[in-house]
Amino acid sequence: MARSGRSASFKVGERVFRQCWPTNTGTVRVRVSDAHLPGATNPDAHHLKVEWDDKPGELFEEWPRDLGSCALFVEKPIADPGNVELRVAAWSTAAAVPWPSLLRDRLTGRAWLTFPSKPTPEVIATLKTAGWRWSGYRKAWHHPRKGVGPPVPFQDDGECAYASERADRLDERAEKAQAKSDTAYMRAKVLADGIPLGQPILVGHHSERRHRRDIARIQGGFEKALGEGQKARELGAKADASRVHQERMESTPVIQRRLDKLQAELRSIDARKAQWAPEHRADWQAKRDRIQAEATRAASDLTAAGGPVVVDCKPGDLVRIKGHVVKVERVSAKSIRGTIAEGGAKGMTGKWDRSWYQGVVTPGGTS
Repeated sequence: MARSGRSASFKVGERVFRQCWPTNTGTVRVRVSDAHLPGATNPDAHHLKVEWDDKPGELFEEWPRDLGSCALFVEKPIADPGNVELRVAAWSTAAAVPWPSLLRDRLTGRAWLTFPSKPTPEVIATLKTAGWRWSGYRKAWHHPRKGVGPPVPFQDDGECAYASERADRLDERAEKAQAKSDTAYMRAKVLADGIPLGQPILVGHHSERRHRRDIARIQGGFEKALGEGQKARELGAKADASRVHQERMESTPVIQRRLDKLQAELRSIDARKAQWAPEHRADWQAKRDRIQAEATRAASDLTAAGGPVVVDCKPGDLVRIKGHVVKVERVSAKSIRGTIAEGGAKGMTGKWDRSWYQGVVTPGGTS
């Protein structure tokens, strides 16, 4: 629900029709869309208070929002999830309330939602219910699934490159952990060197308390050094894995498959365009625009990576596909079918996407 530049205008006592439907949380989500709102515009943010039509005086919801052409969603537990008539109970202009900023990662498509200030407990509960998680490092909410939109109104601010920064960030954390490990080790070693080898604790002597304290500090220091060292190794391994994953995501086969998938989604949306309900048209169009932007970017990335993979093999050729030497049996518009000819998987048949094709090893399968 990206914010639009237009705002709506209301009159006190005016009836506005809304549609609602049950959710899996036991509430009913009421859709508030400008498709049913009066046409006058106002550039200011507004304060809207709506009450139940059949229960005058009972507040339904209150929005200190900039009401644009987007759809606005609220939730309210009710017994009958049928259509609801709402009536404007109060209407006034107010200072603009900043909307949270939405960024989508260029590499993974993960959405990141940043609020200008701490959201209300109700908004936090809504985000958690919808599967959003808080990132203490980014100071933002994110969803693990690609292409998921926030359950609250937002300002779409384009793309970010958080995933590509992950390896460097993990390396930085690994270096800090290793520095802590080295510091803890040196402090413990200095204390240990101060105690002669085999020196017992002199019980009752004035040095007993200090001796026991030093032993505890030595043990704690070495344990901390081991723990921080293990943490540094794990973070280093994650950084290496992140770089490998990033290189794979930026490889020609992966970009080509991503472009094919996005183009298929666009064709599917266009095929169902005539079936879009009027109240959902803006949401579908926003989704199509987002997918189109991703497809355009993927096409640009594919061109920069050298263009699509050219398959120049025929049945009977020995070719390399995804690291395997394969004897080709069939070549179609989307895939290559054949039998692995070498290695531990020799004799196994399979079907590979054309994007994994790496070239002919031996034409006609002869050596």
